Amino acid sequence: MTTAIGGLNSTGAEIVLRVSDTDDYHNGSLFGQTFAGRQRWADYATVTTDPTSFHTFWVSGTFAREYNNAAGGHPGGTGGSRWGTYIAAINVGGVPEPTTWAMLIIGFGLVGAQARRSRSGYATA
Repeated sequence: MTTAIGGLNSTGAEIVLRVSDTDDYHNGSLFGQTFAGRQRWADYATVTTDPTSFHTFWVSGTFAREYNNAAGGHPGGTGGSRWGTYIAAINVGGVPEPTTWAMLIIGFGLVGAQARRSRSGYATA
């Protein structure tokens, strides 16, 4: 939710979308050497709304998938990490539709009428 001064207010708990499978985020460099190539930590993270649903957001991003070495299944790898992409849909609860509110109010009214009717049948001394 955006505030009047343009800030954001959090209205729920944090969501962990994806945790990397490794603890090394180097890309294109040997272990212990200066970084070479583009370091992809937090690149390409996106959030977009679903045009067919007001309650769905699509998120995508990158994560360190496995080590880029023989132990990670890449005998010719130079170290660092291999990267992957995640795509996920986040569904948020919407406000009930007017017909749902109408049924709820009618239901409460019927329960109240029944309680009043059953209470008026008793004589008091």
